[in-house]
Amino acid sequence: MISKKYYPYILLIIAIIHISISPESSGREAQFLIGNGNMLVGVSSDGNISFARWKGIGGSNHLGAFYSSVLQEEDKKVFIEPTIYMLQIQNSIYTLTEPNNLNIKGKYATPEIPLLEFEGTIKDKELAWKQEIFVHPSRDIICVHFHFNKNPQKDVVENFISYQNISPKSPPIPENAFLNNPANFQKDVCVFWDTTSQALIYFRPYKSGNSDLYKLEQIKDTSNIPQKFWRKFEEGVYIGIFSTNPIKGANIQNYPLLKNDISYITNQKFPTTLHILDDYCSSLITQPIETTENTKEINLFYVFAQNYSEMEELNQWIKATHYNQAKQELFSYWKLKWETAKKDIKEEFANNWLQIALCTEPTTGAILTNPYDPIWGNRISLQNCFSLIQSMNNMNMFDFSKQLASFWYRIGKERKLSAKQTFPLWAYTDGTPACPDYWMDVSQSAYFISMIYALTNNMNFTEKKDFLTEKWDVLTWSINNLCLWKIPGDLLPAPSFSEAFNRDMQTANLLIQTLIGIQKGIQLAKMIFEPVPELWETRDKELQTYIRLAILNKETLAFLSDTDLPDWKKFFPDNNILWQLHVKYNGNIMLLKDIK
Repeated sequence: MISKKYYPYILLIIAIIHISISPESSGREAQFLIGNGNMLVGVSSDGNISFARWKGIGGSNHLGAFYSSVLQEEDKKVFIEPTIYMLQIQNSIYTLTEPNNLNIKGKYATPEIPLLEFEGTIKDKELAWKQEIFVHPSRDIICVHFHFNKNPQKDVVENFISYQNISPKSPPIPENAFLNNPANFQKDVCVFWDTTSQALIYFRPYKSGNSDLYKLEQIKDTSNIPQKFWRKFEEGVYIGIFSTNPIKGANIQNYPLLKNDISYITNQKFPTTLHILDDYCSSLITQPIETTENTKEINLFYVFAQNYSEMEELNQWIKATHYNQAKQELFSYWKLKWETAKKDIKEEFANNWLQIALCTEPTTGAILTNPYDPIWGNRISLQNCFSLIQSMNNMNMFDFSKQLASFWYRIGKERKLSAKQTFPLWAYTDGTPACPDYWMDVSQSAYFISMIYALTNNMNFTEKKDFLTEKWDVLTWSINNLCLWKIPGDLLPAPSFSEAFNRDMQTANLLIQTLIGIQKGIQLAKMIFEPVPELWETRDKELQTYIRLAILNKETLAFLSDTDLPDWKKFFPDNNILWQLHVKYNGNIMLLKDIK
């Protein structure tokens, strides 16, 4: 049983790494995460794959329609997205991963290993099954395994049908990382049945040009295309659907597929031509294999590769490796990681550790704070990362916290050298800004200072001195910018960008975050006996003077969000005059202390 002492931290970490599906996203909400550091996959509570980010956990999501799900909301007949698994017995089709089936139960095999186990039944039909799904630890392959009770009747025809809507995406545009690619460039470049590999393959070269399109147009009506043709294309996103079971058919259809079109995905035929430049869904029909345990099983694999040659290599690995061996490799890898980590982390935090490990970009130390969003979940902000670091510190996950702080330090150092005045409001996990530079919110610098301040709470003097000395150049840049962000003659911070209103504003949040950033900066300097610049102390006094004058004159500032209140209450005691500020919140004018 989880100790009451730690229970609030578990609630907090769940709140930070939370489920937040964009209203314009396709697919159903994920309840679980699996991955391997280079891939992050969301799985719904019914056993369907909701999204798959690759290459890197901050990569694009390659599952689901490329446009919004408004069509799905308006037309209830649209087939469930982006994956679903079915079993055909004679002329009847049973949906195994039906979201309305309350008899499907899923969980992690163990809290520290990203292997999901599901059990489901269809009571009226006496049909029961078990499902497992995981991502291989060193190969970018999603492994899906089903097994069913063997049908006692002889000569019963059974087929397993996997439906998927895959949409390989290009990476963000480097010069304008906040922009989505134009709609025409988000359509599937090419989908085809590979007769040699016996697989459905989607692909999108990263640098496809007119010559690539010309090659595809010339050969699109040709059957039995040689493999060397596919090796000519540039690297990009190649996604293959493979199975080690006998394959009885494959289908490629234009999206969206309606429920009354289900007959299309059960056809036991194979596509003979290429499908290019449109949005396609597909199905693979396989035959369950009898096992020695009086059951039948299905092994399905979604393979992600940079080019066709790598796809071929992974296909060969699948053919040569038994499913149980792949599962054992998963257990060995994550058991070793947990054995190392649990020296400092309590056993009851094992699954929290797993969630954070899955959401961490190994090459940069960035951690996704909203991973379940299939559209925008690959970007992070300093505000969310600061909240996450507080939670991780409370669970002794200091290594993760330091890596995340170093990630933002490197961004700050680059911004300082580029003469920028603050951190980006949003960033991708490789450090690329995920928003335009005119979204300039100076309070992001205050979150960086608070992040460093929080990390020093668990260090002795020598550790603090070394840690702060290493980060001091970006810390002073951040504090100086907070102090200089003002209009001459005005005590308030100058207007700063508010994403909620899409414009620059002077708000209570900006005022308080600026004050906290400067005061924590002063404390950090005193902590390691660094001289405190006169600029910092002067600006601190100016902000406090403004607060007193505003209270006397009953001036009102807009209050945008209460998410920072817990941190403010830790920093400012209840008797601090700041709590007497008048603010406008949800259309009402009230004292800051009365906001709960």
